[in-house]
Amino acid sequence: MISTTQEVSALVATYTNNTRFDSRHCAVLAAQLRRSAPADLTEVEATALEAMERAASHVTSVRLARLRVSPPALRVPRQELVTSWTALYSMLSALASVPGEAPQALEAARLNALLFAEGTEYTNLDAAALWDYSKVVLQRIEEESLRPALEALVPKMTLDAIDTSVANVANAIGVVGPASDLPAKRALAEARLRFSFAVATYARALSLRIVLDDATTVARFRAAIAPVDGLRVVLTRGRSDDDDLDVLEEETEEPTAPNVDEPTEPELPDDPEINPFVTA
Repeated sequence: MISTTQEVSALVATYTNNTRFDSRHCAVLAAQLRRSAPADLTEVEATALEAMERAASHVTSVRLARLRVSPPALRVPRQELVTSWTALYSMLSALASVPGEAPQALEAARLNALLFAEGTEYTNLDAAALWDYSKVVLQRIEEESLRPALEALVPKMTLDAIDTSVANVANAIGVVGPASDLPAKRALAEARLRFSFAVATYARALSLRIVLDDATTVARFRAAIAPVDGLRVVLTRGRSDDDDLDVLEEETEEPTAPNVDEPTEPELPDDPEINPFVTA
């Protein structure tokens, strides 16, 4: 009996202690646990299962909100803004390189020096920094009345494209447009923590039906909670909790120049994604 008691206690503890889960697996695990749930669920078990499903839905909601400002969502508007500035830079550079002392060439060289003193360094900026850079340059154009001089040298649609691209990036990074509840940095970790707790609570509810002398009740518990085994996260020895991250959600945008096809693999930021128990 002692051996059986110890074994059952260890079995229950395996699932009733908070277990780490990848946020991309929470909805899957909730569906699997619903499918493997015993047909004779008690009211307590059913309530715990429903709470776990709500926690999984909350994780999905946070993930969807985060996608709005994720690197893939920012990449297109950012690249359009880079291309717009590069078009203006290239046109001014081409005019400035015309041999002779033509007034247009001298004016193009002057404007190029004013607006692009650091050349195309702006192509290395992330979306937020590029938007800030653009606002500064556009403010200078406005305050120094440079727009008429620019429009005399380059097509107006070039400057219009910059204005449009700046507005698109501003909307993408959330500084203009309809207000939205963007999740805080630790919102996803906290949502997964609640999901882990909900799974543990469901396991505790299932364990209440276990009778030590009745193998069928132990088998019932095992079958109901089995999906957890395939999706729980096991941290690698020697690695900190912060090393285990969801690459897709925590990817840091790697800005690229217009002539670069593939960006360099980004470094993962210091934001807990797999381990919900790491302290901030």
